[in-house]
Amino acid sequence: EYKSDLGFNNSDHPGRLFCYPNPFNTLVKITLPDHVNETSLKIYDINGRMILAKKLAATVRDFIWDGRDINGQAVKKGIYIVKCYTSGNESSTLILRVL
Repeated sequence: EYKSDLGFNNSDHPGRLFCYPNPFNTLVKITLPDHVNETSLKIYDINGRMILAKKLAATVRDFIWDGRDINGQAVKKGIYIVKCYTSGNESSTLILRVL
């Protein structure tokens, strides 16, 4: 569990997708909405190109992204879109990578 600078806390909103810290430099913790089935997590650049896709088990609640794409290359600084697909629902949020 974490608490953001704005006072929000992921346990207050279990159905929401959270990323912390945001902006981030090297690592960002992505806390997934509550789910009972496998989850699909995808990260896109601001141009809509998918840079990472992961299938996560129902037991996974957090994913640590190291700022690398599908090929293991560090992504550039900028805005990224994180999308989470669970049981027919979609959650998304923006994150900012700074170097």
